[in-house]
Amino acid sequence: MSEITKDLEKLKEKYTEDLDKQSIRAWETEAKRAMLIEDLGNTDSVKLVISELQKELDEIDYLLTNDRNLTDIERSRVFLRKDLYKWFLNLFPEAKTKLGGIRKRIKENL
Repeated sequence: MSEITKDLEKLKEKYTEDLDKQSIRAWETEAKRAMLIEDLGNTDSVKLVISELQKELDEIDYLLTNDRNLTDIERSRVFLRKDLYKWFLNLFPEAKTKLGGIRKRIKENL
């Protein structure tokens, strides 16, 4: 059991009001999701995918900057791909940030 999970259990014991318990359950759900994403980002296979997507983003930026022959439809498709890659890559730093915020809220309420 992780430290965050143990601290959430302590909060559940400390606060008995329904509204408090709802907040704690929300923190717990957020924390579990963020921990899963963080753990996923630490696997070798996902690290490889991240590396390849970062290279692809560099190529996309180069293409968008230097290729004046792209049609509007092609340019739109390239932007969609770029947005998707960025969304995926941002999952991992956001998870770390979210976990830090949850840890802080838990410590403030223990």
